[in-house]
Amino acid sequence: MGAQNSWKRALGCGQKYDNTEYKQSMLPRLKVLGIVDTCLSDARTSDAVCVLGATGPSMSKRLKFLEYCIEKGLFRRQNILLLSGERSLQSRVDGREYDDLIKKKRGSVSLERDLLQHLYNSSPLPRRKWPVTMIHGEKGLLPRATTESTIKTLLNWLKNHSAVKTITFVSSQPHVLYQKAIIQSVLQSCNSPINVRFVGAGANGIDVDDALAALGSYIWAITPSFLSRVSLPKLSRIEKQELQDFFKESYEKQESLYRILPKN
Repeated sequence: MGAQNSWKRALGCGQKYDNTEYKQSMLPRLKVLGIVDTCLSDARTSDAVCVLGATGPSMSKRLKFLEYCIEKGLFRRQNILLLSGERSLQSRVDGREYDDLIKKKRGSVSLERDLLQHLYNSSPLPRRKWPVTMIHGEKGLLPRATTESTIKTLLNWLKNHSAVKTITFVSSQPHVLYQKAIIQSVLQSCNSPINVRFVGAGANGIDVDDALAALGSYIWAITPSFLSRVSLPKLSRIEKQELQDFFKESYEKQESLYRILPKN
């Protein structure tokens, strides 16, 4: 995450702006870029809908948004995949209203998957009796699981579920574009034939600083895929080495993104 945060600082997307008037002038531009408003798609032909794990408030928002989309007729009956990553719950991040859940499992640390399962069970979705699968991505050697590592876990699951060829991912703003970029890069890196769509709950009243930080993350995430599809100018040997050193510094810890970067 260090390289990602460095990008946000360099782009001016991670700093706090005290000028309220300036911040408000940024909001319409962020909406045009797709960082704020609700993202909808007709997902009736999907084979599965995948709710992406996150902090407690974001997961709750995504499950409510899925119910909203179903009510609007954007989904037909299909598999619901609850995709979580190995991450210990924290009251300050996930919400103090879930302290009982966190304390209940002291000794065997409560994880994101526990909260996602709890939120799903507490929602109207189980009454629909759609098939549900919980998929848990382990962190491995990472401090915590990431979007990249959990998507790789999903791809392993799909090897034994070949009937699932199209997945609609449920995210929430301001993270829809960022997660879309990461997921598509993982699929590109792994040569996966899975077709994907994305929907996401809007972020009315979002803090502009948070939206700008999400924009910085998106630019960082989309750059490898973009560079893999364009012709770079002719570079000297020294320039090529400097570029490769920059790629390594920025992306080496994100295997899927690093793999699709130009190597010459």
